[in-house]
Amino acid sequence: MHTSAHWTPPIYPEWLGERSPCEVHGTRFPYVAGAMANGNCTARIVIEMGRAGMLGFVGAAGLEGLVMDQLRRNAQQRGR
Repeated sequence: MHTSAHWTPPIYPEWLGERSPCEVHGTRFPYVAGAMANGNCTARIVIEMGRAGMLGFVGAAGLEGLVMDQLRRNAQQRGR
């Protein structure tokens, strides 16, 4: 029976994926999270993703303009 020990060095999240989107969007990590249509998330996920160095978004399809405006204002107020 052949056995061998393999060791893999640690891989940091910054090393995963393509770096160019991070450079374009000014993020630290190549991760994106958010909601699909109808905005089934809060502004908080967008804020926390940004604070963590990632890109967050709210899916706006199906939302009325007033709802989107409220989400935007909420994110701006909390993000300060």
